[in-house]
Amino acid sequence: MMAFQWCPTSMKLRISSEEKLLEGLTAPKEVRLVNIGRCVGETDNLIRTLILNKDGTGTPALFIHGFAAALTTWLLNIDALARDRPVIVIDVLSFGGSSRPKFSSDAREAEDQIVKSIALLMTTIGYEKFILIGHSMGGFLSSAFALKHPDRVVHLVLADPWGFPDPGEPPGNDAAQLHTPLWWKLLDLLHRLANPLFLLRAVGPFTMTRRCGSYLYRKSAFHSMMVNSNYARFPMVDRIMKLPPLVPITFIYGVNSWIDRQPGRSIKERWNGPTVKLNVLHGAGHHVYADRSAEFNHIVMAACVLGELLHSP
Repeated sequence: MMAFQWCPTSMKLRISSEEKLLEGLTAPKEVRLVNIGRCVGETDNLIRTLILNKDGTGTPALFIHGFAAALTTWLLNIDALARDRPVIVIDVLSFGGSSRPKFSSDAREAEDQIVKSIALLMTTIGYEKFILIGHSMGGFLSSAFALKHPDRVVHLVLADPWGFPDPGEPPGNDAAQLHTPLWWKLLDLLHRLANPLFLLRAVGPFTMTRRCGSYLYRKSAFHSMMVNSNYARFPMVDRIMKLPPLVPITFIYGVNSWIDRQPGRSIKERWNGPTVKLNVLHGAGHHVYADRSAEFNHIVMAACVLGELLHSP
């Protein structure tokens, strides 16, 4: 009799599935494990990296995924953008096919560790300036990167970014916005006990995590940076105001998302200039890049052009 056994960490299966998904891309591509050295922890860190159209002449674009995701998040977006420029898509450390180092339990230090890993990656593969696109927690990390390295960011594009609201401020009152989804409230509860993904790993054979279990190995930097599932320990709404005006920001929200878009409006109003744009896409939820991919891609390509114009000699 065959015993039932669940293997939650089959990297070979994860990579095989990824390769099948990437077959649909038309742009010239290569996937690499980029060694950035001992950025976090005591062993070399490897970042799984997809590069499209590496010889393109436009300003490169770097995509940063959100929580419990990976580089395949962006499959509906990156081919269109790669027609004019190199596109770099990564598995953030602790997710996908990248290394899983032990991050600091201090929120600021953990944030700095991820920012440093991204900076080292882009330097290692030869790109100093780029457009930066981040979704959800990837939007928070992209903002942190831009604050640390504003000279390297040509345009900051934030897709339904997490971690912006101040816990002391009331949330926005958009009638169209949905309540926080039940699954995210569950993560909030689990967060108070341990790594918010520990239970998902434990029940993997009975949940969708059987498909993405390889993302969920060990405590990630995200856990350190969270107050709970709705708020960051160091929210971005006021911090981002220190960004130089030469770095334009484009917000892209889904009208039906549970993410509070009031911080985006507040930043646009306080900036009082043309370099902050806010877009709310109808028919889209939190995964705005997939729900309205064509419209999302159009906005991102326009952001690339604007960034290049602002940074042209």
